[in-house]
Amino acid sequence: MKTVYLNEDNTVREIIPEYALPPEKWYSEAFARRCVEVQDDVEQGWRYNPETGQATPDNRPPEPESPSAEDITLDMLAEHEERLCMLEITTNAV
Repeated sequence: MKTVYLNEDNTVREIIPEYALPPEKWYSEAFARRCVEVQDDVEQGWRYNPETGQATPDNRPPEPESPSAEDITLDMLAEHEERLCMLEITTNAV
């Protein structure tokens, strides 16, 4: 069995090394309360099910990435170019 530290959403954040056991001895009380024992094949990022006491790989779809600064800049430039084109069309129509 391995001892792990869980995030608020019950994902495995850290695997506690054997030399740091028991967690109550080495960590704060609040940290130790978030530690549980799970099967040996657990990895970081797995989801812990308190009902079964088992951790499994997280099957939730990944959250979409936020746009990069380059993407935002390119979008702004495209919108600006569109506005300039519309302005040229309307002012040269006379």
